[in-house]
Amino acid sequence: MSSSVTPLFLFKSTMSLSKYDTQTLIDEIRDTKNFIKSLLDTIDQPQAIAHCRETASPVGDLARAGDNYSRNSFADITAQVSENETHLENLRQELRRRHPWTRESEALAIKGGWNVFAVDGDPCRLEIQRVDDAETFTCDQEAVEYVKNWAQAGSPVCKLALLQVI
Repeated sequence: MSSSVTPLFLFKSTMSLSKYDTQTLIDEIRDTKNFIKSLLDTIDQPQAIAHCRETASPVGDLARAGDNYSRNSFADITAQVSENETHLENLRQELRRRHPWTRESEALAIKGGWNVFAVDGDPCRLEIQRVDDAETFTCDQEAVEYVKNWAQAGSPVCKLALLQVI
C-alpha cells in the first residue's frame, strides 16, 4: 500500500451522482465532511491518530490498514483533503441541481426576514442569513435557528434552504 491516505468515501464517486437518491447524497455529504474533518484533525492533533485507533473510527481504520498512518506527510494529507473537498462540492452541486433555490423560494424566505446568500459572492459557499433591511432577526444565527426549527416542523421552504447550505 502506498504511503498516502485512501479516502473512505471516494469509492462512491465512481457511481454517477445522478443515481443517488436525495438521502444518499445528504448522507454522503455528511460522511465526506466528517472525513475531511478527521484528516484535518490528524494534521492539527497527532494524538487524534491514537484515539481513532482505539475507537475504530475511519481514521483508525486507515491507520491500521496502512504502513503507519502517522508517516503520511502533510502534503499527502492535504492532497486527500483537497480531493475530498472536490467530491463534497460535486455532491452539493448535484443536490442543489435536484432541489434548486427558486425565485419563489427566495420570495418566501425574504418575506420571513431571511434568505440563502452566497458567502463573499461565491455561489459554492451558501449560508442562511438574515435580511438586514427586514429587521426580523437581530443576527444571522437567529435566522439560522428559525429556519432549522421551521424545517423540523415541516416547512418546505425551510427544508429546501437547509439542503442549499448542507
